[in-house]
Amino acid sequence: KIVAQASFHGLGAEALALNAFSVMAAATGQYFLSQINSQMGLMNQKIDQIMGFLYGDKKAELIAEISFVKYAFENYSSIMLHDSQQVATISSLQESRKIAIKDIEFYMYDLTSKATAKAKNYQDFQSLVEDAFQIRRSLELSMQLYVSSSIMESYYAENSDHNYLESLRADMTYYINKCNGRILSVFSKLNGRNSEYKATAFNKIDTSVLDQEFEKVIYELSNGENSKMHELIDSAILQAKKDCKIFLTNKGDAYLSA
Repeated sequence: KIVAQASFHGLGAEALALNAFSVMAAATGQYFLSQINSQMGLMNQKIDQIMGFLYGDKKAELIAEISFVKYAFENYSSIMLHDSQQVATISSLQESRKIAIKDIEFYMYDLTSKATAKAKNYQDFQSLVEDAFQIRRSLELSMQLYVSSSIMESYYAENSDHNYLESLRADMTYYINKCNGRILSVFSKLNGRNSEYKATAFNKIDTSVLDQEFEKVIYELSNGENSKMHELIDSAILQAKKDCKIFLTNKGDAYLSA
């Protein structure tokens, strides 16, 4: 027996409003993620440019994960409107984060070995240093992948729990600091080795070029680079904590609260 009948008009309007809020929330997340993505210098390069400095067994793996994360960045607002795709993307981002850590440790081991690698002469040492700088770029890319996938997982999961976000912030900050500290240690040792080479009457050696390059890296790792990444992490976590307030007008327009 039918006791009563719901108003189809009212339910339709309610569903329409919910859909509008969902679309706006997804668009808002897309905006904030775009701001974050714009600061990931190496990850914003074209794939063929990235392939130019990557090497070894991890090259294909890292390129694949970067391509996926770029795809997840660019299609956030669309994927968020489809539950099955959203869940699958979260799982893939978790995997990207694990792969990023594996690649960081791989490149870190490779870089650390350069600090004590033997060089027969200054030319060999210069070649060794060139390899170290190439490894550092691969490391930076892996670190950006780690931070990007970690942040994006929280956005895709729409997890604004305070304890979770603070734990995520602490984990990212600690690991990035640890990595930068290890990189700084390697380049400080290489800088020390560079200063030990002396020119002789029969062998003219100019160490000033590498001196300048080492000073730049050491300064960045001691000051600028750390703070930039920290600012990015802090900004992303702060936005994830904020409530998203959206207003609908009787004309059907939607506005995001500033």
